[in-house]
Amino acid sequence: MQFTTYQVCRSTEGWQPIEVPSSSSDKTYIVLVNPWGEMSANICSCESYTFRGHCRHQGEAQDKLCGWNSKESKELKIIYSKDAIFTSCPKCGGSIKTEIEVL
Repeated sequence: MQFTTYQVCRSTEGWQPIEVPSSSSDKTYIVLVNPWGEMSANICSCESYTFRGHCRHQGEAQDKLCGWNSKESKELKIIYSKDAIFTSCPKCGGSIKTEIEVL
């Protein structure tokens, strides 16, 4: 049995509230983004979502979710080695956790 440790941004845990500004007014909507990457499952506080079940804010909020992990990071492997230890997420600055994978 082999163990591999890696670090993950806590934005991958549970539903994350993301603020998205309205394009037609000064309102800001809260979108609850699901951690599994399915944009259609995101829940928005706007009127369009309430009446139609979908809106443009769902996609914008999904794009704002960090989701970084040291195992699959493409953009940061150039700068940091795979075995680097971080105290905060190098992509968004949020908190991180260490996970163990059994191979």
